[in-house]
Amino acid sequence: MRLPGPSPFGVLRYFPEARRGLLAPLEAIVRDWGDVVRIPFPGDPVYFFRSPEHIRSFLQENDGHYRRSYDDLKRFMGDGLITSDGSSWRKQRKVIAPMFHGPVVAGFFEQMTEESERLANRLKTTADSSGKISFDVEEEMLDVTLRIVTRCLISNDLDATGRRISELMTLMMEHIVARLRSPWRIPFTWPTPGLRRFERALRELDQVIYRLIDARVEAWKSRSESDGRDLLDLLLASKDAETGEPLSRKMVRDEVVTFILAGHETTAHALTWALDLLASHPAEAQRLQTELRHVDLRSASTLMKLPVLNQVYREALRLYPPVWYIERVSTQAHQIGEYDIPEGVRVAVSPYLTHRDPKLWKNPDSFDPSRFDGSTERQSEIPESRWAWIPYGAGPRSCVGQPMAVMQFQTVVARLLQEFTLETEGGKEKGDASRINPLITIRPRKPIRLILTPK
Repeated sequence: MRLPGPSPFGVLRYFPEARRGLLAPLEAIVRDWGDVVRIPFPGDPVYFFRSPEHIRSFLQENDGHYRRSYDDLKRFMGDGLITSDGSSWRKQRKVIAPMFHGPVVAGFFEQMTEESERLANRLKTTADSSGKISFDVEEEMLDVTLRIVTRCLISNDLDATGRRISELMTLMMEHIVARLRSPWRIPFTWPTPGLRRFERALRELDQVIYRLIDARVEAWKSRSESDGRDLLDLLLASKDAETGEPLSRKMVRDEVVTFILAGHETTAHALTWALDLLASHPAEAQRLQTELRHVDLRSASTLMKLPVLNQVYREALRLYPPVWYIERVSTQAHQIGEYDIPEGVRVAVSPYLTHRDPKLWKNPDSFDPSRFDGSTERQSEIPESRWAWIPYGAGPRSCVGQPMAVMQFQTVVARLLQEFTLETEGGKEKGDASRINPLITIRPRKPIRLILTPK
């Protein structure tokens, strides 16, 4: 069966929405055409699905029928775990996945706690004469998650170097997203001003990353073997599952860039939206603060078992999933449900749109953490399919770093809510469409400023 959808001329009426990014026209098309739609973008149609059963078929049952469509991202991420495919990806997954198992992640809890405390203490020094603290949430969350990731990666806080890495990655992602938004794909070989900026940033990023790797290799020469103290040690100590050879310098570089981008960018924006939601819903913030009142935040086992904190995490990521759009290219003809998928077409799903589907969720645009409290009374409000909540993707290629992301999220939120009350600063624009900037992750379109008051 063919997918329904607008004609090549009919789709043009959605293009004005694209000035706010891909999400706005995608929302409008799904609103008009439903959960299954063929979107005839110029020369490159997208077969889009929203329902959990079709998402399961796409990401799980037919996973082997696709390759990742991240050719642009490979320009700066290389062939890391996110962008690789086929046998190369399977070998990398075997190497990388054990680095994010429970005991290894738990070993990084101390760094997360220390950086969360450092953030809280530094914010207190910025209070005005009335004791209130006004701060840019995204800026602070990008900073604290970068500090955490770099400490877990190389056991050190990179400070200015780390911030420069973040700036370079942001510059390159903005260039790539601008290309993805454009109906005309300008070849990377054309020396446009944007491409020249991209290439300069890439050269600088490589210089910084390779210096870190080479410095660690030199440090190893004074040790008989790695003591596995951080993720870079674990990478350098890893062996190819088939050949038994160490990972190449280029492979280590690609995974380091992947770790920094995936572990820093996604969690920072999940935290940004969560704090904004809590500041906008004082009753929910108070409920969480009551739970945290006498909790020892230096106990990882205690922190991860707090029910309200877990509910806030699940609801915040339902509304603002770090992975908001997943797209792949079919490598052979097959079917998703009763729909025919030709070889060579782009197929996509959007956790953001599935998470806000009114057929699946009651009051889908409302922030209501207690919907996840597990009670019998509210169980009917949660979709039966686990494929209805996929903030980090799902299936064989789901995010291996999710355990670390969850721990970062809960550590930072718990520390800030235990020490401060939150409130919004000034008015707030209505509607997500005017507030969000859907790049690789969902970012705020304008700075979100909140006010903290020490308790």
